[in-house]
Amino acid sequence: MRVGRTKPEHPGARSRPLRAAILVIVALAALAIIFVGLGSWALRASRIERSGTLAFPGLDHVVEIRFDARARPYVRARTLGDALFAQGVLHARERLWQMELLSRVGRGRLSEILGRPLLETDRELWRMGVPQLAKRLADGATEQTRDYVNRYVDGVNAALALLPARPPELLIAQIPRRQWTPADVFALGAAMAFSSARNADNEILRLALAAAVSENEFRAFLPDESELPDFPYIISGWNLEGLMGRRDSLDALEQALLPSASLGSNGWAVAPNGSRTGHALFAFDSHDALAMPNLHYEVHLFFADRSIRGFSIPGLPGVINGFNDRLAWGFTNIGDSQDLFVETRHPEHSDQFLGSEGWYEAEIEEVEIPVRFSEPDRLRIVYTRNGPLIEDDPPLALAWSGHNIGDRGIDALFELNLATDWAEACAALDRLPAPSANATYADIDGHVAFRTVGWLPLRGAGSGLVPLPGHVANNAWRGRVPVALLPRIVD
Repeated sequence: MRVGRTKPEHPGARSRPLRAAILVIVALAALAIIFVGLGSWALRASRIERSGTLAFPGLDHVVEIRFDARARPYVRARTLGDALFAQGVLHARERLWQMELLSRVGRGRLSEILGRPLLETDRELWRMGVPQLAKRLADGATEQTRDYVNRYVDGVNAALALLPARPPELLIAQIPRRQWTPADVFALGAAMAFSSARNADNEILRLALAAAVSENEFRAFLPDESELPDFPYIISGWNLEGLMGRRDSLDALEQALLPSASLGSNGWAVAPNGSRTGHALFAFDSHDALAMPNLHYEVHLFFADRSIRGFSIPGLPGVINGFNDRLAWGFTNIGDSQDLFVETRHPEHSDQFLGSEGWYEAEIEEVEIPVRFSEPDRLRIVYTRNGPLIEDDPPLALAWSGHNIGDRGIDALFELNLATDWAEACAALDRLPAPSANATYADIDGHVAFRTVGWLPLRGAGSGLVPLPGHVANNAWRGRVPVALLPRIVD
């Protein structure tokens, strides 16, 4: 071992790591400041002024937009077309990323911007028939509806032209800015109809359960209460004022109002003789899932001497649930508009299936799905007599009301938004194909009403809870439940 004095350390040697660490911290802080600054700029640049006036090419007159203390927009326009134009501006300014995704759901083109991980979702949407429904909605729209949609789309594109930068989500995902078209609106309508009709998922689950548990155990997964002595559950004759005066009022109310765990959805109206004000009261709960951002966008449109107010869906003109200057309405989903059929495929010819009268050839559709950073995908859709195949093992065909809407579509929504009494509202609801829902109603003349709306299947057999054999003639759908037979009550 050498014993002696070591060479003295350079005075700055020990401080070098510290200086390096400080430089790294300063650099990271600078980057953070730049990032926050850029993010702040991107947020500001992707939005336009909140309140003020709009004077764009395409507007018939100047439109005023005002936000209240809770950031709710109020539009003042001379015509409905101008009001819808302003609604397009608002939606594009506040919810462009949401609109982009929802319209791509309706067109089956998520993987075009998000890549191969979303390809299977696109394939499922095409097999289910969502993009096909979007095309039917567009093809079946009236000239008046097309004009409304065009005015709304013009507003969306006017807002896009004003934005110095894309919203941060589009920037991060490197998605270029694009012009909106009426096809985007109808695609979004198809996406909304599909999102409210996912009963097929439950049938697939029950099919798997049936193979995993005993027949007796499986009955627990068939929620059919129609044989119970007190079904359907009708609540009447209880005294709310008397109940509220009791100490055990909560328990008493629950006993009076909850005869079953399957009570149902929420929507109610009180006639004038039941309210202290002498006017009809109305409330509802649409039972939409919580999301970020919220599915809905509250808007108040005033035009001429009319108004349309309530909850809109970004990407769709008008409101879904709300009120105008004459009446109020709200929807809650109900019913089962999808059924599955287990098909029998020919052992030697994969495009042939067993029908009630023997083997038949299925129809084939081929579609191309763009995929970001990859070659386009080719999808082959097989249509049986019961509907398109959505699974291959076993072959499951989907029957969905969205495949059979006829001349019904978004027109009904505009007609409902502009209705002035129950007769007009009811006529609009007759033409609403989806979602299948309960609609509750009240108006300024004191009328209250309730009815079921939408395209509901007239089943040959079963209750739509489990997939049925596709080759049995009696299992097939026999059309739709006639509108006149859907439940309704007025006053």
